[in-house]
Amino acid sequence: MPPRRRRHHGYQDHHHLDPVLEAALDNEAARLAAIEDPALAVQAVTEFFSGLERALEAVAESRHRAVIELYEDLGSYQKVADATGLSKTRVGVLVREARRAGL
Repeated sequence: MPPRRRRHHGYQDHHHLDPVLEAALDNEAARLAAIEDPALAVQAVTEFFSGLERALEAVAESRHRAVIELYEDLGSYQKVADATGLSKTRVGVLVREARRAGL
């Protein structure tokens, strides 16, 4: 196993969601699980996933912008990978996605 990378200022290594967000997701999961009509349950979960996808896209944009900034500053996928803990392959994917999105 490779050694753990030193994290930069501002990075929080707790691998979990913000407690408020986690509680909201737990509440939504309980609400969806309580829907007794199977057709309505499928519709409600589908609508939830649609809204969640939109929210995740907004969050992902921040990461795309940051990866592009790092890539422009550091000049290589490997250097960005070393700085962020992402794999070199993942950095390349994020750079290409960001460029396609015009970021």
